[in-house]
Amino acid sequence: VGGSDAVAIPLLPTHDIDHALAAMAQMRTHPRFDADIPGEFRFRPTTDFHGTKDRPLMILEDQPPKDAWPVYGGKSFDIWDCDTGTYFAHIDPVVAQTELNRKRAKPNKRSAFYEMSEEWKKNPSELPCLNPRIAFRDVTNRTNRRTTIAALLPPNRAIVNAAPYLIRIRGDESDDAFLLAVMGSIPFDWFSRRYVELHLNYFVLNPLPVPRPEQNAPLRLRAVQLAGRLTAHDDRLSSWATAVGVECGELSDDNKRDLVLELDAVAAHLFGLSERQLESIYRTFHHDGTVEGEPWQERFDAVIKHYRRWSE
Repeated sequence: VGGSDAVAIPLLPTHDIDHALAAMAQMRTHPRFDADIPGEFRFRPTTDFHGTKDRPLMILEDQPPKDAWPVYGGKSFDIWDCDTGTYFAHIDPVVAQTELNRKRAKPNKRSAFYEMSEEWKKNPSELPCLNPRIAFRDVTNRTNRRTTIAALLPPNRAIVNAAPYLIRIRGDESDDAFLLAVMGSIPFDWFSRRYVELHLNYFVLNPLPVPRPEQNAPLRLRAVQLAGRLTAHDDRLSSWATAVGVECGELSDDNKRDLVLELDAVAAHLFGLSERQLESIYRTFHHDGTVEGEPWQERFDAVIKHYRRWSE
């Protein structure tokens, strides 16, 4: 079933091994996260600041100036939550923009900015920190309730290396939503925890599989709608929500849960998973027999209803 770029061997479940292997093999038929496919969306991981080396640029006091930007770390966001209120530090907006413009103006060949156009590099409004962008937690492990934790951040935030972000090389806001749908799904999380030890670093992320359906495929369109609505719970993301074509605002707990359940079912279809393979993913998701703290059978039974509806 392959390994990561760091030549890691996947940690396989200790039970239901045949169906788990079949699920991994099926998911592996899809392109890698970092696949550079002409005409398809493309994202690359990078970061704003280093939490240690760039600390002198930051404001570490308890009561920062009112106009200071939050500096996000991994605990600053959660799945479908763009702002937990816990920040690594703060930073003066002018300091942040000056330094980040300097970094993107002259990227080296290993930089995620290297693929971007000269026009983009010189356009002040295109600076990533001024716009919504996907970030994910670097520090994580396979025994957590979730291993892959990604979210769309509000604009006017800086981040440190504990929370890398994804620069969109090609694509638009609907591609943001689609990628959030995949990364926020239980099947993707289950696959990633086969390889994660303590960090979801670039070497682990880049080989992970991501489906690439046609732009107008019903499953893709629904994934965009579901993830878009789950993401757009904050007014600071209203412009992004408009571009995606979804409403923006808080969701009730019941509505949010139903959207999450359907999203997992849609993701399973996007990966081409059979019912039995999907059952194995839920059965072996966590060593204590739960999925996000819920008994796996109960969660699976709720998801499979949506799965079967989409099968029809």
